[in-house]
Amino acid sequence: MTYASLKDFDNAIKEFTRAIELSPKYAVAYANRGVAYMQQKKLNLALDDLKKAAELNPQDNMVRYNLAALYTLQGQKDRALDSLDKALELGFNQYDALRNDPDLRGLRDHPEFQKVLEKHKVFLK
Repeated sequence: MTYASLKDFDNAIKEFTRAIELSPKYAVAYANRGVAYMQQKKLNLALDDLKKAAELNPQDNMVRYNLAALYTLQGQKDRALDSLDKALELGFNQYDALRNDPDLRGLRDHPEFQKVLEKHKVFLK
């Protein structure tokens, strides 16, 4: 995580990969490596890791949120909305991210975005 916080994503990916090799069911390592890949714009690799993280820990709302962001970046708005819906259902409550995350920029103007938020009683100003 230190490498990721320093934006040294190459080394972060190496460390997350090492953690996965030591513990192949370590969902957090897949999730973190997926986010690091997103930062490098390696979206297909990010998708593989985030899907694996969701498979290993289906109750992780942050993984679902990151999938929503990734699908938005890929232009897959329906999948992004489904993932966001699931993240909120699982208790995602980082509302500033919903307001400000640049990865969601392409989703906020979608008519269903507001409906998903309202379904979960989330009202952004």
